[in-house]
Amino acid sequence: MKRRMFFTAVLLMLVATVGMAQEHFYGMKAGRVKQKVSVMGQEQVSEAYFDDWGNIQGSITQGQGAAGPVELLTVKKGPKVTIVNLTEKEGISMTQEEGAEEVNYLNLTDAVIDKYQMLELEEKQVILGHECTGYNLVQEAQGQQLQVTAWVWNGIPLKSEIKMGGVTQVTEVLELEEVTEVPAKFVTVPEDVKITEM
Repeated sequence: MKRRMFFTAVLLMLVATVGMAQEHFYGMKAGRVKQKVSVMGQEQVSEAYFDDWGNIQGSITQGQGAAGPVELLTVKKGPKVTIVNLTEKEGISMTQEEGAEEVNYLNLTDAVIDKYQMLELEEKQVILGHECTGYNLVQEAQGQQLQVTAWVWNGIPLKSEIKMGGVTQVTEVLELEEVTEVPAKFVTVPEDVKITEM
């Protein structure tokens, strides 16, 4: 059960960030993020990196699986997302449907605003010294509707709340810094891992 909840938390984390390649999703080319994810009374702190203006993202999270501690690597490159259990050397990979329109907070088109029923909040929040704009939107994942509130600076969600069924997940960025190089281990799937395509 814990393992399933842990994978669900990782999938929820990806919902607001997956996007098609060749766009600038973030206002900085590469960066390091330390973030805290809280779901169902459990907290996970992870380190993540992004490159190519947000088109490439990777994070490593320590968690608790059915057989004990596990280390999860999540890599997003354009429309493809791969989640790897580094401890058990197995993972899953998903590819976003061609033509799907995703949320790019730097370029909110009418089509995306309508599709996700997006509303910009009047109130601002200051997070890590940055004034963030808030948005409410509705998305779908695994056939279920998600209610999302995101606080965004420079295209980067610095805080988000995702509600799916009776589960609420809050993601908060604790540290954010621009970098010139992203460590390969955060954005590379090891060759010895068995990947199942979803």
